[in-house]
Amino acid sequence: MSDRPTPETDALDCELHNPRIMQDSYSEMRDHAQQLERERDEARENCKSIVERANELIARWDQPSWKDTAPTAGFINALRDAVKVYEEKT
Repeated sequence: MSDRPTPETDALDCELHNPRIMQDSYSEMRDHAQQLERERDEARENCKSIVERANELIARWDQPSWKDTAPTAGFINALRDAVKVYEEKT
């Protein structure tokens, strides 16, 4: 295989250094990065919801007097719903 330039490699080299092509590539990468950031932020919010429900359940469990707080079933259902939402989105 020869390393000498050919019309095809010259054209490719020209395309790779074309400012318009580079701008398009940059725009596509930026758009993709922004989409990934949105997905990451959404996943964090979903996880945050699950952790909040789990902490509420733990706090309920640690209550000295169970009669003075809401029934445990409500906390379990809230946690179940948060997990279901997370699973549907992933």
